[in-house]
Amino acid sequence: MDECHHVSASYFDVTPLFSQKVFPRFTGFQFPKEAAASPAIQDIFRELWNNGERNNLIVRDILNAHNEGRECLVLSERLEHLDILKTALQDKVPHLYINEVEY
Repeated sequence: MDECHHVSASYFDVTPLFSQKVFPRFTGFQFPKEAAASPAIQDIFRELWNNGERNNLIVRDILNAHNEGRECLVLSERLEHLDILKTALQDKVPHLYINEVEY
């Protein structure tokens, strides 16, 4: 027998154990001018995760945080992007974990 119970949101109102911050990184990325006038969203995403300058910024941010003793969680829906970042980081960060989630 399955039952459904409502749990008040205040039940989950817990103070986090660590500070959570988001630092936006403006990369200056622009879609190539020689591309189609109205590119498909998948084409834009592909250009984003293949952009070497942008990936170098991401890797540098991860390494800076790692060298400060911080733990890093890097999220991407693109497994290919994670492979690019993993390749760039594997000789510099001793413990990398990639979890591939299928949707």
